[in-house]
Amino acid sequence: MTKDIKKYFADYYDRFKGYTPGEQPGTGWLKLNTNENPYDPPQSVIDDIKAGLEDLRKYPDKDTRELKKQLTFNVRVDKSSALKMDNIVAGCGSDEMLDIIFKTFVNPEDRVVFFEPSYGMYKVLCNMYRATPVTIPLNEDFTIPEEKATSTLGKLMIICSPNNPNGARVPNEIISKICNAFDGIVVVDEAYIDFADGSAIGLLKEHPNLIILRTFSKSYSLAALRVGYIITLTRDIILALRKVKLPFNVNLPAQVAALSALKHQDEFDEIIEKIKSERERLAAKINAIEHLSVLPSDANFILVKINVGAEKRNQKVTQKLFWELKKKKILVRWYMTRRLYAYLRVTIGKPEENDLLADAMEECLNIALQAA
Repeated sequence: MTKDIKKYFADYYDRFKGYTPGEQPGTGWLKLNTNENPYDPPQSVIDDIKAGLEDLRKYPDKDTRELKKQLTFNVRVDKSSALKMDNIVAGCGSDEMLDIIFKTFVNPEDRVVFFEPSYGMYKVLCNMYRATPVTIPLNEDFTIPEEKATSTLGKLMIICSPNNPNGARVPNEIISKICNAFDGIVVVDEAYIDFADGSAIGLLKEHPNLIILRTFSKSYSLAALRVGYIITLTRDIILALRKVKLPFNVNLPAQVAALSALKHQDEFDEIIEKIKSERERLAAKINAIEHLSVLPSDANFILVKINVGAEKRNQKVTQKLFWELKKKKILVRWYMTRRLYAYLRVTIGKPEENDLLADAMEECLNIALQAA
């Protein structure tokens, strides 16, 4: 007799929609759809990772002490205040850190506030933890509506800064106002902050309800190894996060890689500057193409708006442009949502990749215009 296995599933399963990442194709593609760093880690970091593979039979340090110690040298709260190891919790990528935050603070039906459009995992985690998602639409120019943001009630609020998919950093004045007004925990997801000028980290001293979330996936070229970390100056929050996180959650190669990356910060700073320079150059090239415009970005990606007239035609042309680029084995990110239907998100690549993308966009746009 065949059993109905689904009757054993958790009760949120039927209403749960998992996260859909950008496509991960095989070789031969120009992959500009998942905001990965186009440059490999420096050889010195790769050598350290290889050396660290000799101890795979042993469990890693469950407290990531060496990594946290190095972070206290690399990351400062402000010019006069250094981080302490007790201000940091490390994990298996920023997605796991978000999961730990939900485990720590969110009960079923608690209100979790975030902005749309933004990173899709926030809503996924709300569904997993049976929370009530409260979405605040961004303004037409993708800025945060201050009055709504400072008056909305909830247990947890998540601010992506720089925001994905538009790339703009949220000003500290707005984050500070939200922290003052919000009777709950405020998380600032700074996955892309190394490509921006400024950070919310200096606000930690003023706001005990503030948590900063960061990752090694973007600026440090370590997306495959999954390392992220949380910063807060509130000891009770740190103790609670440590209590719920799984032991040995950051594997040994990941700890070695992240530690080495921090020790070679100067080399990564050079890579970051290359990407920032290319971001501006690529934006200028795309802005020069009729019907295309690029939103201001503080991240390692740009959001391109397609404007050929009426809304429905914008959508048709954008869809056709996406598929024409794909025919050329060029992947960008197209969101099939009403707010983003006429936009394409493009990861910043190497100079030759960006030139290829810009030329292909102009060619494919002409094809799309004729077809729509």
